[in-house]
Order: sequence, then structure tokens, then C-alpha cells
Amino acid sequence: MALTRRRRRANDEHGGVLGDGPKTGESDASLDEIAVASASPHPAASRTQPTTSWKRKRLLGDTPGATDVGLDIMEDPPRRNPKRKVAEPVASHLPVAGDLLREAVAPVTSDDIREWTGWCELESEPAFFNVILRDYGVRDVKIQEIFSIDDDSLKLLPQPVYGLIFLYQYYSEDYEAVEPSDDSQVWFANQTTDNACATVAMMNIIMNSEVEIGPELEAFKKATMDMSYPLRGHALSMNDHLRAIHNSLTRRLDHLNADLLITGEVDKFETSNKRRKGSGNTSTGRKKKPPAKPKKRRTKFDPDIAFHFVAIVPAAGSVWELDGLKSGPVHLGSVEASTNWVDVAKPFIEARMQQFEEGAVYFNVMALCRSPLATASTALAQTVRKFSLLSQRAEGDSEFLSLAAKAEPPPFVADDEGLCAFGLTPKDIEQVEVEPEFAARISGMTDAAELFAVYEELVTAQKMAMGEYKNEQTAMHMDEHRLRGRKMDNMAAIHRWLEAIAGHGKLEEMAKDTQ
Repeated sequence: MALTRRRRRANDEHGGVLGDGPKTGESDASLDEIAVASASPHPAASRTQPTTSWKRKRLLGDTPGATDVGLDIMEDPPRRNPKRKVAEPVASHLPVAGDLLREAVAPVTSDDIREWTGWCELESEPAFFNVILRDYGVRDVKIQEIFSIDDDSLKLLPQPVYGLIFLYQYYSEDYEAVEPSDDSQVWFANQTTDNACATVAMMNIIMNSEVEIGPELEAFKKATMDMSYPLRGHALSMNDHLRAIHNSLTRRLDHLNADLLITGEVDKFETSNKRRKGSGNTSTGRKKKPPAKPKKRRTKFDPDIAFHFVAIVPAAGSVWELDGLKSGPVHLGSVEASTNWVDVAKPFIEARMQQFEEGAVYFNVMALCRSPLATASTALAQTVRKFSLLSQRAEGDSEFLSLAAKAEPPPFVADDEGLCAFGLTPKDIEQVEVEPEFAARISGMTDAAELFAVYEELVTAQKMAMGEYKNEQTAMHMDEHRLRGRKMDNMAAIHRWLEAIAGHGKLEEMAKDTQ
């Protein structure tokens, strides 16, 4: 039918009809040539075939009195001269399988990432989350994995802890009716697109925490402050800045797999929708849900069920479960002044874990806390200020000065180079707060030996702060190494390698040897 419509359109443009009128010596081309030329799927085809296109116009012009011969039955007309060959082959503009394969294995570019509107899955890898938060503009925070939620393990976390990210296998039956809260003091966004739960969980934590989030997120928070939860989630999923950074860890096949999965879900929905319509059930009333059955411990892992990230956050004097798939924040309990908020969250996490058999690793817990790098930098600045206060207190004390001259000097030199190496500025040194107890302690000392003991304590504290800072820098470099490994895409090289092997006839031999 497409071929017939093209012929009719050509007739309309030239004021005539295509028929079997008289032929001249110049227009003796077979109808096969004309049909193929007019059926080219791309407008550029006519430009690449000037001879065929000229013959087609002459034929149309030489048949002013022709009658309609029934174009609907001319899809495959007989050849007038079967022995004649087409002078020029018609170029095909359809992509061949090899071109599609090369495109599928080609490395993804930054433009591809920005233009792609999907979201890719993220592994539960703290290094990836840390890089994403840093690129979002969030400062002085770190995602750290928790291997146990007992008190001793939680005490080892850098303080303060701003929130927990809990990963577990998603089961729809776990989402029985829970009365959500509509507390305007809690920033919450729904998850409105697939595979965005990791970013949604991180946003639901940092937007409720007193951390520096950068100009991009500040503008986003201000723009979405008065939105409802679903609209806020939609704005998050459509934010090019957030999506591009989330997808910066992906490869080409990640994009293709995500698109294929969405296509399969759409096809599945359309099929089920047709079945519902075919059954004649047009009732719009909702069926009453049966009462929830007691949760059973799951002893088998179901690979078809995806994993899901949720956030657990302290805000407005309480602890909240912020799950983007639920309609709103879920209140887990209030926090007393002398209570650690993580203790309120532990029963919820333990209840989720108990749904699986003992020893099963179907979940993961990560903490979003203050970066040890920032903590060490602040501690180092405090030692500089304390050394200054100690020098003022011991000024003129010859005995103390004699002891300090023989002792090890402070390892940190607060010049421009030293400050820059540890992420400090002169303003940071001036503004750092020192506990009042320290000034009161040294002011009451009259013995030079006591003052010298404080001097040695500060030297040790300075060494520890510098060591922690360098250790955290090493950890950040390891994160960068993992990130480069995650981004590395060798598919194009592997494909070219296999092509070379196949071109020499060795691939078939290798395949036979493995059988």
C-alpha cells in the first residue's frame, strides 16, 4: 500500500496517471525500475539515482492521455524485457545488522548520557554513591557501609550520622496499608521513574540534613518546596543535572538494557490491558483487599524481584522511613534528647531482615555521615588554635620554653602550603571553635611540667589528625579507581577482536574445540 500511495502522489504532482501509454526511445525503462526508484524509503534515494529519476519524469510526461489501469494490482508488474538488467542498483538506506551491533557496543559519550532520559540501576557500592554526592555539589559527607547494626559497630561511624540507606528485596505484599504522615517539616519526594531509587533515597536524606548541598541542589530545593510529593518526585526525575550525574557511571549496554526492560514492561501492560477489556469487565469499583496475612520468612531468593533503596532519616524530633514508593513519610518513632536516633531505627531494620532466612544476604545498610576528611581537617585546625593559646599562656616561662625546645616540634606547619595540603585556609583557623574547657584548664596551671604535658598531647593529636586526613584521601583515591573501572567499557575492543578472529576463520575452530 505504501508503494501505491507513492505512485498516486507522483501522479498528482505531475498532473497525470501512471499507465501503459506510448513509450519513446528515451523512456523504455521497465516498470520494475520505476517502482523501485519511487519506493525508496529515504528522500536522498532520488538524489543518488539521477538516471532513474529522469526516466520516471519522462514517462509521466509522455502519458497525458493514459487511463488508470488499476494501481492496486501493480505491486509486482511483469517485466517487458526480462533479460534486461537494471543499469544502476538502488542504494539501501536501512541500517544493516553489523552497523547496529557496532553502535550497540560503541562507548557511551557525555552527550549520550545527557540526552538519554532513562535512569540506570546502581550497585550498592559506597564508592559510587560518594562520587555521585560529590558531583551533585554536596560537601563534607560520606557514604559508609555498615556490616552490623549492633551498638559497637554503630559507635565506629563518623559522627554525626545524617541518615541510613537501606537496601532490600522489594516485595509488593510488604506494602500493606501504612498510614503516612503529611508533615510539612519533612522533605520527601516520591519515586516516579524506574531505577531512580538510589538518588531519591540520597535526596530524601540530604534535603533533611544540615549539610552544604551546593547551588544546583539549593535551587532545586527552593523550586520544589511547595510541591506535592509526586510532583516533587517528577521534578527530580526530569532534572537533567541529577539524571546525568546518576547515569555518569553507566555504559552503552546499560542504556540498552534499561530501554529493553521498559519496552518489555509496556508490552506486558498493553497485553494485560487488552485481556481485561476483552473479558468485558468494565467495573471501575475497587475490590476490597483481603486482610494482610502474617509475613512468612522467605527461604528462597527470587531473582525476578528487584532490590529497592529506602532512606531512614531523623527530622522534626522523630525518625522517618522515606520510601519513594510509598505515598508519604512513615513515622517510626520519636527521639528523646538523650537518645541516639539510630536506636529508634534499628527495630525497623531488624524486622525487615528477619523476613529472610538466617545468614541470607538479601539486604545492605549504608550510613550517610560526616566525612572523616572534614572531621580530620577540623581537628587539625583546632590543634593549631590550641598551640596558639598554649603559647600565649606559657609566654615568658623559661622552663617551659626550654622543655619545648628540646622536644619534638609540632608536625604541622600552618603556612600557605601546609594549609592547602589539608584543605584549610587562614580563615578556617580563625573561625574554628575550641572548647572552653581547654582555655580554663591551661589558665589554672602554674607548673611548667603540666604545660609541657599539654604540649605533648597536642603534638600527638596533630599527628593523628594528619594521619586520618591522609588515610581518608587514600580511600577517596580508591573510590576514584573503582569509578574508573565501573566506567571502563571494553565492548568495542572485544567486538573488533572477535571480528578479526572470525575474519581469519579461527572463531569457528575455537567454537568447535569448546564443544
